[in-house]
Amino acid sequence: MAEGGAADLDTQRSDIATLLKTSLRKGDTWYLVDSRWFKQWKKYVGFDSWDKYQMGDQNVYPGPIDNSGLLKDGDAQSLKEHLIDELDYILLPTEGWNKLVSWYTLMEGQEPIARKVVEQGMFVKHCKVEVYLTELKLCENGNMNNVVTRRFSKADTIDTIEKEIRKIFSIPDEKETRLWNKYMSNTFEPLNKPDSTIQDAGLYQGQVLVIEQKNEDGTWPRGPSAPKSPGASNFSALPKISPSSLSNNYNNINSRNVKNSNYCLPSYTAYKNYDYSEPGRNNEQPGLCGLSNLGNTCFMNSAIQCLSNTPPLTEYFLNDKYQEELNFDNPLGMRGEIAKSYAELIKQMWSGKFSYVTPRAFKTQVGRFAPQFSGYQQQDCQELLAFLLDGLHEDLNRIRKKPYIQLKDADGRPDKVVAEEAWENHLKRNDSIIVDIFHGLFKSTLVCPECAKISVTFDPFCYLTLPLPMKKERSLEVYLVRMDPLIKPMQYKVIVPKIGNILDLCAALSALSGVPADKKFVFF
Repeated sequence: MAEGGAADLDTQRSDIATLLKTSLRKGDTWYLVDSRWFKQWKKYVGFDSWDKYQMGDQNVYPGPIDNSGLLKDGDAQSLKEHLIDELDYILLPTEGWNKLVSWYTLMEGQEPIARKVVEQGMFVKHCKVEVYLTELKLCENGNMNNVVTRRFSKADTIDTIEKEIRKIFSIPDEKETRLWNKYMSNTFEPLNKPDSTIQDAGLYQGQVLVIEQKNEDGTWPRGPSAPKSPGASNFSALPKISPSSLSNNYNNINSRNVKNSNYCLPSYTAYKNYDYSEPGRNNEQPGLCGLSNLGNTCFMNSAIQCLSNTPPLTEYFLNDKYQEELNFDNPLGMRGEIAKSYAELIKQMWSGKFSYVTPRAFKTQVGRFAPQFSGYQQQDCQELLAFLLDGLHEDLNRIRKKPYIQLKDADGRPDKVVAEEAWENHLKRNDSIIVDIFHGLFKSTLVCPECAKISVTFDPFCYLTLPLPMKKERSLEVYLVRMDPLIKPMQYKVIVPKIGNILDLCAALSALSGVPADKKFVFF
C-alpha cells in the first residue's frame, strides 16, 4: 500500500488521471467508486492544484475504498436509487480500479460494484455504463413459490440468463429446459431466442422468468410445444378482408375531397366486427382485446386502443396494404420498424384469438427510437400518440424524394385557392395513410397594426391540443344566523365567481334566503 512518498503519490495521480480519460467501449467493465472516498483520495495525492498543500498528509489519508454510501442498507449489491454520476460516484475502468485496490484495498465485507458498457441509440450509437441493472425474479415451473432474485445487464443474453437459472436450481447439463416469461398467474410466453439480449427481448424490472424441465418420458409439463401467446412475435397470417365485407362493419365514410389529392375528412360512428373466421375456432369478437400493463404503460395502452379503433387505419394494416408503402430509406423515418411492429400488434388484437395481448415487442421498438419511452415510468399519453403518428407517417411516406417547395403569399387570393395550393404543396413532401386520415390545415390570419395589410396562411397539422375548460365559479357553504334568536340558523350553498368579492356573496345569499342584499351581513 502506498501511504507516503511523493514519487508514489505522483505515480498514483498520473495513472488515475490518464485512466479517467479512457473512452467507453461496448462490453468493457467499469467500476463505481464512492465520490466521498474519491475526493479524500484526491486530497491525499494532490490531484488538483488547490490540494497540493495537503499532499501526503496522513490526516487526509483515505483508507480502504468504502462504497457503503452507494448501497442500500443490508444489501451488498443493491444501489440506492437516483445516484448521479460524478456527484455520488466516480466511474473507473478495470485497470484504474485494480490499481486503487492494490494501493488501498477494499473495505472488508464489501464487493466491487462492476458494471458493463452497453450501446444505446438506434441511428446515432453511443456507449454508456449501465449503472442500474435489471432485476429479474427466477423460479422453476414445478415450484413457482421459490423465487430467487438476480440482477442482469441489458446486454446479457437469454442464454446467459438460462445458464444462471440452471446453476441456481442445480439443473444437470444434460437436462433439456425451456424458458418462459410469466406475466400473470396463467399467462406465459416462451423465450426461444437465446441470442436476444434483455433489451431486445423487452424484459423489464421485476419480470418473472420460469424455467421448465423436460419430463423423463420426453414430454413437457406445459405441453408438447411452445404455443403462441398474446405476446409472441410470430403469428399465423390473417385472412384478407375484402372491401365488400366492410360494408357491414362500419358506416360508410363520407369524405370531402380537396382538389386532386388523397386527403379526406372521415366521419364515422361505429366500427363493428371484421368478417372473417379461423378454421376450427368459434368466431370471437376481433378488436375487443385488452392490453397488459407492463409497468406504468397505461399511457401507451390508451393511445394504442384509440388508434386500434380508428377504422380506416386498422383496415389498412389488417389488409397488409402497409407492406406496399413501407419507406425504408426515409432519413426521418425508423426504417419501417415502427410500422411493422404496430401492424403486428394490431393483427394480434384483431385476430379474435386473445382476450388481451402483451405489447412488449411494440414497446421495445418504441423505446429504441424514442429513449424517453424506454423505461417503465409513467409518461404522457399525448406525447406517445404524437410520436406514434409521426413515426407511422414517416415509415409509410409514399414520397421517396422530397422536393424543395417555394411558399407563396396569399396576396389577396381567395381562401379556397390558397388552401388548395397549401395542401398540394404539403402532399408533395408528405403523403401517407396518416396524412389521409389525420392531417388538416390551420388558417392563420395576421393583420399589420401599421398598414392594415392582411396576411393569410394555411399550415398543416396532425393533432390538436386543446386546453381543458376552466370553471369560472365556485360553491361556498354559508350559515345564515339571524338576529332573532328564535329563528334557527340556516345552511345555504351559494355559487359565486372565483374572482368575486363580498358583494357577490351577499347577492347570492340574498337570492336564496330572501333577505334583501342591502341588509347588513357579517361574515366569519
